[in-house]
Amino acid sequence: SWELLGQASGHVRGDGSLDAMPRTLELLGGTWIELSGFYAPAIIAPSTDELVLMLNRWDGCCIGLPPTPYDSALVKTRAPIDFSLQHQIRFGTLRGRLVLEPFALGGLVLGLYRIEDAELLR
Repeated sequence: SWELLGQASGHVRGDGSLDAMPRTLELLGGTWIELSGFYAPAIIAPSTDELVLMLNRWDGCCIGLPPTPYDSALVKTRAPIDFSLQHQIRFGTLRGRLVLEPFALGGLVLGLYRIEDAELLR
């Protein structure tokens, strides 16, 4: 759940290193999960296999709440998802392998979770 992933808040240093991650999250690393949320293409393209999965709806600019490292995940899908002629933000459930890997830049943690080998469940 997003609540469980949110437990990492306060356990990641500004340089992206982990600081005594909660044991429940450590145990999830490398496991297969299903997570529901808003998803959007990570790049501007008619179809892509790289998504951003978020707890809250966000259009990248003006609508919704920008994601934090604790309520979003970068997703790599098995097959590209077609976004042509459709809204760029959707809600759905993704299944994939969770990877805990902080990404920091300039002393700010930008991301923590990746979901690999994912598939969109309908």
